[in-house]
Amino acid sequence: MTKEERELRRNKVVELYKENKSINQISKELNISWDTVKRDLVKSGIDIIKKTNQFQSDNGINNSLFSKISDSNSAYWLGFLYADGSIRKDRNEISLELQEKDIKTIEDFHSYCNNKNSIRKHIIKRNNKEYVSYVSSFSNKSVKENLIKLGCTPKKSLTLQCPTEEQVPKQFFYDFIRGYIDGDGYIQYDTNKHRYRIIILGTKEFLSGTMKRCGWFEYCSISRDKKSNIYSLTISNKENVFHQLEKIYENSQYHLDRKFEIYKKAKMGV
Repeated sequence: MTKEERELRRNKVVELYKENKSINQISKELNISWDTVKRDLVKSGIDIIKKTNQFQSDNGINNSLFSKISDSNSAYWLGFLYADGSIRKDRNEISLELQEKDIKTIEDFHSYCNNKNSIRKHIIKRNNKEYVSYVSSFSNKSVKENLIKLGCTPKKSLTLQCPTEEQVPKQFFYDFIRGYIDGDGYIQYDTNKHRYRIIILGTKEFLSGTMKRCGWFEYCSISRDKKSNIYSLTISNKENVFHQLEKIYENSQYHLDRKFEIYKKAKMGV
């Protein structure tokens, strides 16, 4: 980028900021990084107002989103965010990113949150291959605080705990688990190969708590992969797996389609 182009960009950043747009909004509108926007503002002598940086007035997000888990849908999306969501530590951004074939789930999450931002397409080129994913994100301080209170914290991959009954009530816990499995689990129900398993990945503490809350002591096991140090909870046996799938999908309005198809085949006895 030439000096003139940088100057034009910096002027545009300042102009948008003076229109009360946040750093996040400017970053998305101009398709530049958050750090670049901040650097341009600092170089232009602009005082960054913390409140402006943290709040987006036009993204459609209600401050009460995830303030309480009181239905199956909020439980499902909380479970998905536990598994695959990103809660930024340094700012108030919440995002969910999935591979291209799961774009419908991104659209469902976007709609559930009433997110007025655009869904972003993310392309990564690696080893001469192109990988496409889609991202739904928004910035809201209150929602970030709500999620943290519910146990969905920044940098949670090594510290995740199973939510308490106060955080996710008993009647919605299987909806929460459905969301978590859609984000970080596997379902195998293959009659031809005699493979019947539900596998959930996570921290030892999260999986132990899940086993306790679901009463899975008799027919599940928790193991650790020595190479990756990742823990997994496995439910096996055809009858056990199908019984749990029935509970997981009992109140299913939202689900990852490709995993739901496995349940439908199991239900048909395929």
